[in-house]
Amino acid sequence: MKATEQPVEYHPEKTVWNHMWLVEKQAEKYHDPILEMCAVFHDLGKIDVMREQNGKTVFYGHEIASLRYIEEYKKLFNDVKIENWDIVKWVVLNHMKAHVLDEMRPFKREKIVTHPWYEYLVRFNECDNKGRGEMPNGYEQE
Repeated sequence: MKATEQPVEYHPEKTVWNHMWLVEKQAEKYHDPILEMCAVFHDLGKIDVMREQNGKTVFYGHEIASLRYIEEYKKLFNDVKIENWDIVKWVVLNHMKAHVLDEMRPFKREKIVTHPWYEYLVRFNECDNKGRGEMPNGYEQE
């Protein structure tokens, strides 16, 4: 992930690693292990789907690819009390939709905003958005 660069117009922090680190730091502010696990897993699938399209690097479908990593690696977080890993999976799967809710057809939008875990998505979307930017001094990856 440290070598996986992203388009700087969306990610001035440059790499997937940097973005995930910044998002996780935002999630820590909520003191909610579910949001922290969403931060850890939300973009891991980017490495699987990265490709060039029309001269740009794209990561279409990364949220679906990220689900595999939750199942594969959640055992590494046995010390973290997660009440329901399905919430983490739902937020990871839908985190890109949170960026375009206003552009969705009403029936698709309604399906998301009425979901019982929607508030997790809202909070995580805030973390994801704030996790874009310059890395703090001393934290730039090498």
